[in-house]
Amino acid sequence: FEYFGVRLGTMYRSDDQRFGWGLNYRSEVTIAAKGDAKTTTVQGSKTGNVTATTKLPEQISTGIDYAITQDWTAFGEVTYSNYASVDAIHFTSTDTSLTVNQINTKWRNQYNIRVAGEYTGIEGWALRGGYILTLPVVPEEQAAPTFSTPAKAHTITFGAGTTLMLSL
Repeated sequence: FEYFGVRLGTMYRSDDQRFGWGLNYRSEVTIAAKGDAKTTTVQGSKTGNVTATTKLPEQISTGIDYAITQDWTAFGEVTYSNYASVDAIHFTSTDTSLTVNQINTKWRNQYNIRVAGEYTGIEGWALRGGYILTLPVVPEEQAAPTFSTPAKAHTITFGAGTTLMLSL
């Protein structure tokens, strides 16, 4: 991959350590992935090198955490990804003629909304759970096996953590 981008962030923590807020920005990043292609037509097959060029969209995230009590902390985050700026995935080849030079995306912007909680009232353990709502990028009329599903995604997470070693 060949890419360059910028990531900037800032964070605030209250004096009493009960509240935190953060903001993160990632610039658009153009990527080129190189690989092999095989083109099959009535006249036969050709193989060669191919490069797929597209971009990771600009992204902005903001999140908060709040210590409700000494044992309970709530978390929230919203992420916006500018996928509408990705008009196509382009393919080029120096070795073979391609039957598909680009895939038009017609993507929409994506929102990712996360809420979570952490309980630390059991000595030595942190119990965590959360919910993530991801809004679709791919319009229903563009549904294809190469893209994500054109529907909302709901994710529920659970976990636990403890310290295994105090020092190495």
